[in-house]
Amino acid sequence: MNSESQAGSRRAGTRICVEHSGMGTLGDIAMLRNVTRKLREQLPDTVFSFRGDEVRAYIPLIDGDGTFQGLQDYYEGVKRWFVSGPHKLFPKKGRARALDALIVLATWRLLAAARFERLLGSKALCPREARSFFAAIRESRLLFSAGGGGMTDAFLYDDLFAPCAEAMVAKVLGKPVVFSGQGIGPIRCRLGKKFARRGLSAACCVTFRERESLGTAGLLGVKGPQLLCTGDDAHDLPVSQDRVKSARKRLEEMFEATPRQIIAVNARWAAYAESEGQDPGILLDVCRAVGSAPGVGIIFVPMLTNDSAEVAAYRVVQEKLCGSPPSNILCDLRADPVEAKACVAASDLAVGMSYHFLLFALSSGVPGLGLYASEYYRQKLEGEMERYGCTESVVDLRRSGWRQDLNRCFLSIMDRYHDIASTLRGRQEALSREIGVSLERTIALARDDQ
Repeated sequence: MNSESQAGSRRAGTRICVEHSGMGTLGDIAMLRNVTRKLREQLPDTVFSFRGDEVRAYIPLIDGDGTFQGLQDYYEGVKRWFVSGPHKLFPKKGRARALDALIVLATWRLLAAARFERLLGSKALCPREARSFFAAIRESRLLFSAGGGGMTDAFLYDDLFAPCAEAMVAKVLGKPVVFSGQGIGPIRCRLGKKFARRGLSAACCVTFRERESLGTAGLLGVKGPQLLCTGDDAHDLPVSQDRVKSARKRLEEMFEATPRQIIAVNARWAAYAESEGQDPGILLDVCRAVGSAPGVGIIFVPMLTNDSAEVAAYRVVQEKLCGSPPSNILCDLRADPVEAKACVAASDLAVGMSYHFLLFALSSGVPGLGLYASEYYRQKLEGEMERYGCTESVVDLRRSGWRQDLNRCFLSIMDRYHDIASTLRGRQEALSREIGVSLERTIALARDDQ
């Protein structure tokens, strides 16, 4: 079948709306690429519409067909209107509660518009900022909410309003909702908890990537057989052994002297130093701890595709450590998740904070050492390490004795290196089967309508 006939078949086939609340990192792209690849294997004529303009630049990398505007603009518009003047009508202590009430009313308006449309076929009540989303859902078989850690108020308290409201609207319009590989929490504000509960309750299938998220859903009052803990959708992103061998050879040739060991490092906490309350100089101590032995080479692997802060932190460390151990430090910029995973898989150890950076290592049988400096990352990394049987391979950078913890954890991993690597390789197939649950459910829902 030529490309034109394939495009025609897709236009006439099943349309799936993919909601994604990530940041455009290589990990996010890896999740979306893996999901579309698997669904297209079973549903070759599927047309994908991805939420958000930030995804548009990555469509060639994720095998997507187009984008639609989600409900972020709608909620941001409500918030902008409130702070432009009406907030002055309330005492300072009551403004947050007033904004919450306004958001609830705005959500009722969305749901009323959805009910009005479904019952009477009229689009008259649909808010202007929500028309793109309503149109996308109207033309789709289902809403698939791709994984990630976006269902939290750890950064902005309203981050989770849009994806949860989208699930609620889709359900009212009669469209099935699937949440796949989700990370939930921490959620501190009461309204955020209500949104999460309503959003998750709208789904016919919810899979979480760590057990703590499953427990958080239970505390929110969302329970049932449709909730499962399976893992992250990027786990089995395919990378051939030939590509890994080629990456290893390339990395060895990049160093002046061929290292006996290559340690991949990701310093995401350095890029988020201000919000995490951490000194980027932590990266210096980490590099000294894991790279001071003779014959060790360090390769920095950035995971942020839209932020130069991470790369800038690497450059500072390279300059400061020049001429002192470890001096064997390089930065490998990969714009494609498969290439980045091959680079990490070609290393002997991965050390860092990024969830998907460590996932690239663990899913390739490479031991990882996780570092976190906030409750958000604690939940992510402890849950990730638990799934791969490496519960002791995490270090809390908030502790005053974190340097001693890091050294102890690093030495422990190196002492048990072969056992850890063997355990990781032995878990891959079982984890891949578990992760397929949400996609199997999605495929069944899509075929039910055909």
